[in-house]
Amino acid sequence: MTDQRVDDAPSRRTHEVAVAAPAGKVFDLLADAVSWPRLFSSFVHLERAGTAGDAERLRMWTVSGGGIDTWTARRAVHPGDLRIEIGPERPHPPVTSLLRTFTVRPVVPDRCVVVLRHDYRTDGADPAAADAVARTIDGIATRELGELAAAAELECAHPELVLHLEDRVRTGGSAEDAFAFLCDADRWAERLPHVQSVSVTPGPPGAETVETVTLESRGGTLTTRVARVRLPAERALVFRHLLLPPIGRLHLVRWSVEEADGGAVLTARQSVVVDPDGAGRMLGAGTDLSVAVSFARSELSTKARLVLDAAAEFAGRPAR
Repeated sequence: MTDQRVDDAPSRRTHEVAVAAPAGKVFDLLADAVSWPRLFSSFVHLERAGTAGDAERLRMWTVSGGGIDTWTARRAVHPGDLRIEIGPERPHPPVTSLLRTFTVRPVVPDRCVVVLRHDYRTDGADPAAADAVARTIDGIATRELGELAAAAELECAHPELVLHLEDRVRTGGSAEDAFAFLCDADRWAERLPHVQSVSVTPGPPGAETVETVTLESRGGTLTTRVARVRLPAERALVFRHLLLPPIGRLHLVRWSVEEADGGAVLTARQSVVVDPDGAGRMLGAGTDLSVAVSFARSELSTKARLVLDAAAEFAGRPAR
């Protein structure tokens, strides 16, 4: 990734965190760019966008300042050194160049240290702005390293709390119509009986924040807020839950629609991390973790099927 190096940069900030997980496991999590939304709370979606020299290009959608931002970065992975370099193609002013380097250093077989180094330049016109950049970098590095450590340690120590769910529904209708139903969140209140209200805040093209109030089977209402990205070429929607019930530490979803046998197959894939303390607050003190996991599986699959079934029915109608 030589075209992104800034070894002569006047500014460098280095942070590190101890992780109670094997170095190889932590490096593999970092090296798998698609998994970054599982590791870092600001990421909604990443996808590969080709190569540039010895680096891969990644398009990213992140949550920023209550909205959604999208940008492209170049990344080089060095497995032999347990090192990853990544930097934006167009840094936000006053930053003129930025390279982030993650290095995983083994300590003992089940522990390691992750070092995150930022090498960067600013335009130098405003010292106060340069100080603000340094504070921002410190805040981001501290948050991301903490999130990385927590995610890696939980996946190693309590894999049973990490759920990957998949639900599928078939329809004889059009894949395009089914996908349109999933995209048209602002019409869900009139199309889905359990949806009370929906508020959609547009972001960059294809991205939006959606807040939904639903009627719950156990009574009352639940408000959810997601940042989501449309991927029309794949007939897919990916989203990250920004407002979670106590039982959840993480909730990522991908809806996709594929043509099949004269109709379409709608699929919901969900990645969820159950919060043991939150499960106790939500389901009652002393709730067994297996009960909490079973509850989460049932609730999330049921809600996914409500939307998929409605989309399938909508697509299968002869006229609308």
